Amino acid sequence: MFGIYRTLLALMVVLLHVGDVPYIGEYAVYGFFALSGYLITLVMHRNYGYSLEGLLGFAINRFLRIYPVYWAACLLAILMLLTLDPE
Repeated sequence: MFGIYRTLLALMVVLLHVGDVPYIGEYAVYGFFALSGYLITLVMHRNYGYSLEGLLGFAINRFLRIYPVYWAACLLAILMLLTLDPE
């Protein structure tokens, strides 16, 4: 259900950047913020709870989920910059 909504929001942001369609992308970004806040609150409530242990577990899980991919993307970008022709 949220996948279709997220896809529509992403397409609206693409329309803003590529098609220069005003206003649509800005509203899509606010929609992403609202959806993210709802989903993070839902996950915290269902899976972790709001105790110190739950908050710490959530933070560690998010760190392990986000940062390895972030550093892999940074490494890939550096390798591309070093190996590709500047032209």
